[in-house]
Amino acid sequence: MSKRVRSRRWKKAVSVPISSIIIGSTILTAIFGAVLLSTQLIESQAERVEFEQAKSAFILFATSFEDVSLKPQSASHTVIHTRAGGLNLVRDIGDIEIKIINGSTETVIFSQSVNHLRFLGGRLVTVPGLTYLKGMGSAIVQGFSEPLGHVYVNQSGGAWTVLDYSRARVVRHGSFYLYTQQGLNEKVNLLEVTFVKLLVGDTFGSGTIRMRAENINVTTTAFRFNGNEVTIEVTSLGITESIVLTGEGDDVATVVNLVVSFVRVSTL
Repeated sequence: MSKRVRSRRWKKAVSVPISSIIIGSTILTAIFGAVLLSTQLIESQAERVEFEQAKSAFILFATSFEDVSLKPQSASHTVIHTRAGGLNLVRDIGDIEIKIINGSTETVIFSQSVNHLRFLGGRLVTVPGLTYLKGMGSAIVQGFSEPLGHVYVNQSGGAWTVLDYSRARVVRHGSFYLYTQQGLNEKVNLLEVTFVKLLVGDTFGSGTIRMRAENINVTTTAFRFNGNEVTIEVTSLGITESIVLTGEGDDVATVVNLVVSFVRVSTL
């Protein structure tokens, strides 16, 4: 009888450390999971803050970039902070072509490749899709009220903020009298087409980076077409848009001034 009692007591004594181990393992697993979740939430929040700051920096940089494009030999700087994300200057993402249609005649006055400035957010950052932060995604900008470049965010292999100058500004200045080399005085319809070429400079560094925009050169080329009406067609990154510009009835010709500003982007 005494042997049976001792046997049962021994079994109960063995079950205590086993239960302690199971309970301890469960607690440690729960603590580890909570720490991991907390760390991920903190990292996610930090990456979202970084991405929002990058968006603001790109909007500010786009404004200064456009100001620089109007002033030869000028420059500006904008600071951007990188940690989980990174800055990218992407060459030759597509092409832009500007064409003048005058009656049955088509003349390509400009054709160039397009470069982009991009910021890739951290791996935990997502955006719902294409959203414009500054400007719109058209190929032609009419007048001076809308910025020539545009900034947008998009989700494609990560969350991106993009500065894009792949479109042209078209402005009709009115009708003017033009004096030719032969001393003739003719009334013309005067138009201006502007494109800003984003050039890729030297890029390096991490952490706090200063993005620099520098105006390298501005060129102006004049084209003359008979008649007071032309169609300007712009094809950019697969999007084609056109606009018909008509002068006054007694305009004998249309003069199109093509202004191209070359602005180099680099980092310091």
